[in-house]
Amino acid sequence: MTKTLGLPAGSFRLLSATTTTKLAQRMLASDRVIAGVSPLLTNAIPREILLSLLVAEDSARYISRAELDLSEGPSEAIITRWITVLLHEDLIEERAGMIALTPTGYDMIVRTLEGIYAAQRTLD
Repeated sequence: MTKTLGLPAGSFRLLSATTTTKLAQRMLASDRVIAGVSPLLTNAIPREILLSLLVAEDSARYISRAELDLSEGPSEAIITRWITVLLHEDLIEERAGMIALTPTGYDMIVRTLEGIYAAQRTLD
């Protein structure tokens, strides 16, 4: 349901529909979980790298950088920097140019997804 907010000087503004507000609440809850697990995950690039590797894990394979499913289209230099950080944090491993999650990285991304799922269920 749309609501109207009365503003000073007699003007009005339509407020977002309830479903939009609920979506915003869900996004905020997810963001809190993500930030609580690791500050690294608050940036889309490392989060998408780890999620891409989790999906590849389902096929039990390492993937190349070109196979990463990154929405922002970051430059190769930025991808290389983030991969270096994730390697340093022992979240991923690299062999002959192919990358995969380490057990630590796997545990972290699964814990994040489980936390997001739990946070979403509390809002139902």
